[in-house]
Amino acid sequence: MLFEAFLAWQLGALVRVAPGAAAKIGWGLCLVQVAGVVFSILYFSVAPAIFSLAVAACVGLAAWRSRLSAKPMAI
Repeated sequence: MLFEAFLAWQLGALVRVAPGAAAKIGWGLCLVQVAGVVFSILYFSVAPAIFSLAVAACVGLAAWRSRLSAKPMAI
């Protein structure tokens, strides 16, 4: 999870340079967090599952927003 946090931190800087690439990696991180939700429900309690779900939602929102900034604006 520390590596995932480090990778998300680096994606914040990457989104300024290459938002399309950052969005793809962000969606991958979102899928990893969704898998964490499933494993938390199966093997742990509800509290870690809720936390994992919140993190997955935040990462998914960030990936979605970076995908929007990657599209060129029509004039």
